[in-house]
Amino acid sequence: MRTIAIALIAIAAASAAGTGDANAQNRRWCSQGHIGSGFPYCGFDTLQQCLAYVSGLGRTCTENLQYQPPGKKKKKQQY
Repeated sequence: MRTIAIALIAIAAASAAGTGDANAQNRRWCSQGHIGSGFPYCGFDTLQQCLAYVSGLGRTCTENLQYQPPGKKKKKQQY
């Protein structure tokens, strides 16, 4: 029950922060693992947020290697 409460708090905090679908995948930390599809969800600004979300779910937290800080755009490759 405590795990569910922590997960709901983490989800509510992420929602209150205004994470849209496109923006949700551009966060520094991702959760990934065995529950559901197994695809990573990169919607966490801090490791602590991610750890609270994955607690008891059999998932882990990893740093998002695709993370782009706000205001910085990817450079287009020229061929």
